[in-house]
Amino acid sequence: MGVEKSGKMAQRVPWDMSEVVIMLNALIAAREGRMSRKDAIEAVSSELRARAKRNGIEVDDIFRNINGITLQMSTITSLLS
Repeated sequence: MGVEKSGKMAQRVPWDMSEVVIMLNALIAAREGRMSRKDAIEAVSSELRARAKRNGIEVDDIFRNINGITLQMSTITSLLS
């Protein structure tokens, strides 16, 4: 969770299946060499943040950011190994 400038805590939004599929597709593309892992992480973060905004979810600096996507991809990579 992030703290907004107003001091109010941002809403925590659980991952949904669509987001996981987006991330898994990017992870597979990176593992197959179709894109770098860095590019995959950046693409997923950008796509999920834009998707949330379109769905009316308040997006702060922490929501589905690069660090969070990196952590989630590492977790999925460990599960696949």
